[in-house]
Amino acid sequence: MYAPVILFVYNRLNETKCTVESLLRNKLAKHTQLYIFSDAAKVAEEIVVVDEVRRFVSSIEGFEQVHIHYAIQNKGLARSIIEGINEVILLHEKVIVIEDDLVVATDFLDYMNQCLEMYSKSKNIWSIAGYSPPIEIPTFYPHDVFLFGRASSHGWATWLDRWCKVDWQVKDFETFSSNRKDRIAFDMTGNDMYRLLELQQMGRMNSWAIRFCYSQFRNNAFTVYPVKSKVQIKGYSAQATHNGLADRRHFVELFEGELYPEVDVSVDTVIWNRFRKHQDLRPIGKIGFFLCKYNLGYKQIKIILKKLFGQ
Repeated sequence: MYAPVILFVYNRLNETKCTVESLLRNKLAKHTQLYIFSDAAKVAEEIVVVDEVRRFVSSIEGFEQVHIHYAIQNKGLARSIIEGINEVILLHEKVIVIEDDLVVATDFLDYMNQCLEMYSKSKNIWSIAGYSPPIEIPTFYPHDVFLFGRASSHGWATWLDRWCKVDWQVKDFETFSSNRKDRIAFDMTGNDMYRLLELQQMGRMNSWAIRFCYSQFRNNAFTVYPVKSKVQIKGYSAQATHNGLADRRHFVELFEGELYPEVDVSVDTVIWNRFRKHQDLRPIGKIGFFLCKYNLGYKQIKIILKKLFGQ
């Protein structure tokens, strides 16, 4: 049985249309159940655009079945995703997850279902990524997939037995944060990882993804990535929940050719190091994390500058 697709939508009508259209170009769409979770407007000004998205998703056809869940009150992305996946994965034991800022290849569903089947018994595989970053794969790398210790939130899939292991409260954070060796190991997939988890636990941000990645790290597991991306990110509009200039680093061409995943794939250190370097924070990113950690908004920055430079 094919895995269901969970689509999370909010206030981006054009992007949502592109996402759905790309899914419908997959031959497996007609054999796939689609679950749509539509979050409610956060502010009154968004009610109109949220309603436009809801009218569109209510008209979607072409899938085996379409199930739509309309939130009554705004949940935010993290809660929407956690609760939505909880509901669907208990029914189907595996899920493919996408958000409303993605365009997928015409064989995306084939590839994801093939990987879900192939790695279902490989307990060191935490999730399947449809997206792959624009890093150079070594010329003589012999596989169509590779392993990395960080999950992707851009078109991905997982299984119930992995998902159920995630500690959403991160109850061991205090012990973890006091262990320098563990913090360094966590940052081996990008020097933003510990910073993100710290902001999450401080209440400065609300991310399901960093907590999912942390559980993957604690379970010594990997995510399977394609050497060429089956997902393209389109979420750079003004309505994007998380958007910034640095996000444009993640643009890739969509690959429509066939890929052949294999069970017996080990970590390639060259790819790992290139992936980590791609994820590492630039100086401006480190400054942004510092400002967020200490809750330094525009007014606070002006006060600091005035004290430092008398301006």
